[in-house]
Amino acid sequence: MGDDGETPPAQGTPFRLDELSDEALVNVLRDAAGDGACLADLKTDLTQFYKNHHATPKRWAVRNGEKAYLLFVPAPLRTKSSSLTYAFYFEGRLYRFRTVDLYRPDVYLSESSVSGAALTRVKSHLRTAFSAHGKFGIPGEGGFDCRFIKRPLGDSRFGVTR
Repeated sequence: MGDDGETPPAQGTPFRLDELSDEALVNVLRDAAGDGACLADLKTDLTQFYKNHHATPKRWAVRNGEKAYLLFVPAPLRTKSSSLTYAFYFEGRLYRFRTVDLYRPDVYLSESSVSGAALTRVKSHLRTAFSAHGKFGIPGEGGFDCRFIKRPLGDSRFGVTR
């Protein structure tokens, strides 16, 4: 990946936008609980999403033939954040990606435990997932052409503080 934020396209089966059933969401929670590297804040956000998902989108991007998925995790209503949070499961790990705000395509990984070739591979597959999912997982929305950036200084739980 170069300084321009571009990542080469992912290889393999494309993702598809699909219904997120209650059973599938329980499996997402299991994935988060079973991943020792998963951020505690993401686990909390996913639990809140599960408890309140009747009022939120019920779609996710999934890949046939392998366990990989992307879902939008709405922020709790008590927050004043304009950033969006996504959970991306790939190669046995659950990652949290965020946007800087609602309007720009800038996306970053909320943790720093992944780097080099592994990070490039994750970003490449995430870009493919976003092409199916879009920004909010709404049918007909179209893909989300994200631009990967480094984690901003001052990243707090519910967005970027400057």
